[in-house]
Amino acid sequence: MLRKLRRHWEQFGREDPFWAALTWKDKSDGRWSPDDFFQNGEVVVGNLLDRAAELGIEVPRARALDFGCGPGRLTQALAARFETVDGVDIARSMIANARRFNRHGNRCRYHVNRRGDLRRFGDATFTFVCSLLVLQHMKPGIARGYVREFMRVLAPSGALVFQVPSYDVDSSEPVGPARQSVPRWPLEPSACRARIRPASDSLTGRAGELVPLRVDVENAGDGTWPCLGQSDGGLRVWLGGHLALPGDEFYWRLDAMRTALGRDLEPGQRVTLDAWITLPEENGDYLLELDMVQEHVCWFRQRGSEGAVVRCRVDGGRERVPVEGQGPRIARSAHAPAPVPATAQSASWRARAWQRWQYLTDRIQSRLASREAVMEMHGLARPDVQSLVTEAGCRLIEVDRQAQEHGYEDCHFWITRQ
Repeated sequence: MLRKLRRHWEQFGREDPFWAALTWKDKSDGRWSPDDFFQNGEVVVGNLLDRAAELGIEVPRARALDFGCGPGRLTQALAARFETVDGVDIARSMIANARRFNRHGNRCRYHVNRRGDLRRFGDATFTFVCSLLVLQHMKPGIARGYVREFMRVLAPSGALVFQVPSYDVDSSEPVGPARQSVPRWPLEPSACRARIRPASDSLTGRAGELVPLRVDVENAGDGTWPCLGQSDGGLRVWLGGHLALPGDEFYWRLDAMRTALGRDLEPGQRVTLDAWITLPEENGDYLLELDMVQEHVCWFRQRGSEGAVVRCRVDGGRERVPVEGQGPRIARSAHAPAPVPATAQSASWRARAWQRWQYLTDRIQSRLASREAVMEMHGLARPDVQSLVTEAGCRLIEVDRQAQEHGYEDCHFWITRQ
């Protein structure tokens, strides 16, 4: 999973590093000037330290960590306020840009970190740790691991603040330690049953925009859904979606939506997910077809499960030009294999053999598929964060919550070590 994440952000760092770090709509295609970009960092860091003072946290200005530093927007601002600062990023291309714009010499050090931990730093190293607009681009399992590392490297007198989309969970959702398993084979057809309930039946947004949508998902099958996949992501189960034109054939986009479960889901359990949908570049009315998918195997609808439909209205883009004699232009995802033939479904052993063969062939094909970079969006449930804080022996001081559309909340978690 880290390999894929690293590949995507290497590409972002080569193509438009400032916009990838701060995705303001009017700043894409290289329209961030270095002065404006780094001035934004000055404002953000100043606000963070002012907020820490409001919460009664005295932050020693010794050594700071900027995790997911990108081109150094926050790192440079921290270096003006702390004795030393370390910026960490998974992409060499991002670190190359950060070093290029470093104005503080050896007091500001940048590191490429391609591991799922921060073992290059010892325990209690930093008096201030921050990570903004970073964890939301990682699968929840990876994000939780880094949150544990933030608290490990935090000094007793220091403060930690990280931002991530978050949400509450209710009593019907799984509790206790999260189980995360990697499957060996595709699910049985009887396990591919889901009940999907979006919080809204309609969405409106501008062309190309990332729009949030809260979705309740219940495992209505008779088998456990694994939240992890094999080395190439195959066999994992997650919430997916594709866009269709009403009354027409599917209008496919590469990963119009993929949202991770975050943990295995047992039969009868349900979870609330904050999904992010990439709207098309062309204006018009669309249908968002929501469904569970086992990667490289099947969409659950192909096994008879019921999905859900959300109407989408897109404005502010280019006008759609129909192709005479055809349906809409199709850019079909390499991760959507053809349905299993009826003859293969007629006998269980034949169905399993077909699924395994389909998985192997799709795995090979996926290696050759488009390698377009994708900016994924994920979240962490607030109770999960609280459990991580308690487990590490730290203290959660405050959660600054900013409500967004469709039930999504942007949260800043303020933590100190006891």
